[in-house]
Amino acid sequence: MNETETEGKLIFQQLYWLSEGAQKTLTLLEYKHSFFLSNCYVQIQKVKEWKRESLSFLPLTKKLF
Repeated sequence: MNETETEGKLIFQQLYWLSEGAQKTLTLLEYKHSFFLSNCYVQIQKVKEWKRESLSFLPLTKKLF
């Protein structure tokens, strides 16, 4: 194996490691984004429930005044 082939293999190996790291980073970002969106969805549902519960008491308060 000559010097050029060795350099080529090293460069290929480094590129492979970089792409592997990039893939892991993308997977992590996708997971975080998915978790963020699902967490937002849960929060929105909680707000809707809270709003529904608080509005259910509204007719009672109107009757009091």
